[in-house]
Amino acid sequence: MISVQNLTHQLGQQTILNELSLIIPKGKVTALVGANGAGKSTLLSLIARLMKLQKGQIVIDNMSVGDTLSGGQRQRAYVAMTYAQNTDYMLLDEPLNNMDIAASRALMRVLRDLCEHHGRTIVIVLHDINYASAYTDNVVALAEGKIDQQGTPLDVVTSAFLQRIYGTAAKVHILDNRPFVQV
Repeated sequence: MISVQNLTHQLGQQTILNELSLIIPKGKVTALVGANGAGKSTLLSLIARLMKLQKGQIVIDNMSVGDTLSGGQRQRAYVAMTYAQNTDYMLLDEPLNNMDIAASRALMRVLRDLCEHHGRTIVIVLHDINYASAYTDNVVALAEGKIDQQGTPLDVVTSAFLQRIYGTAAKVHILDNRPFVQV
C-alpha cells in the first residue's frame, strides 16, 4: 500500500498539489488521470522520489520515503521503485505516449498480468480514459492539485466526470462491465 498524506508541492508561487491525501491499494493497477496540469506527473514523481518532498508524507508498505531518509536510502528507494524486477511497485508516467494501439494494448496486458499473477502494485499516469477504464482497478482523478474522485473505473468514468474534469461532453457506454468513452 502507498499512503500519501497531506502532500503539498509548489513550483515557484504556483501550487501544483494542495494538501492531497490518498491511499493506493497494494496489488492493483491504479491510474492517475486528469486534465493537463492537474498534478498527475508531479504526484508520481514525488512518490518515486524523483522530486524533493516539500510538505506531507509518503509511506510505502509502512516505510516512509520522506525527507528523513539518508541520501543512500533515498537512492535505494528510487532504484527499487524504478526497476520493477526489484520491487513490488511499478510507477509509470504516460508509458503509452507515442505507442500505436498494438503496442499500447500489449503493454497494458503485461501490466495487468504483473498485477494479477505476480502481485505487483502499479501506479500509472494515463491520458487515455479508455485504457484507464479497460485495464485498471482504481482510477484517481486529479483536478487543480486535489483528488476530485477515486474508485473503480465503473464508479468514476461517467459523462459528468468527463464534463467536470476535462470540460468535454462525451457519451459513456458500458461494455463488459467497463466504461467506454465514445470519441
